[in-house]
Amino acid sequence: MRSNSDTEPAPTESDQIKRRINADAVAGAVGFVFALAYLTAAFAIPESSFANAAVGPKALPVTIGVALAAASLVLAVRGLLREGATGEAEPGAEEPEEEVPAQSPVRFAVVAGLLLGYIFVLLPLGYVISTFLFIFGTTMYLDRGRPVRNVVYALAFSLVVYLVFTQLLTVRLPPGPLG
Repeated sequence: MRSNSDTEPAPTESDQIKRRINADAVAGAVGFVFALAYLTAAFAIPESSFANAAVGPKALPVTIGVALAAASLVLAVRGLLREGATGEAEPGAEEPEEEVPAQSPVRFAVVAGLLLGYIFVLLPLGYVISTFLFIFGTTMYLDRGRPVRNVVYALAFSLVVYLVFTQLLTVRLPPGPLG
């Protein structure tokens, strides 16, 4: 007597793709949850004690949180709508010559870990040093082949943003040991 498993065809690659959750959708959902937590913390920042302050201390963190939430939602929706989520190509679409690999959850976790480390060292090391280390570490992890460029980008970004905030916007950033 034959069982049903003997008569059913083995799952095809298309069936396996349909069952797999798209990595972009997962990363977008995790990013959105992180953005909500970030926004909650941003809204908890106390108001400025300066009555004539044009921009309060919440403005930049809230803007970043909203942008992160929007980008995460776009990534999640794109991941859900991507042809790889269903395993079916659009009618009339050409087959790609080389399939783009999915985003790695390990990469996401490493970058999130670097961001968490950045948060912990921001006050003790100051803005310039901690931002330099975060950007340099992230770019070296994501693109190891260009160390000189990564150093230049990390240093330029850290210094330019620090000068813009401290000199033009008169916003105090953590000085750290350079203070």
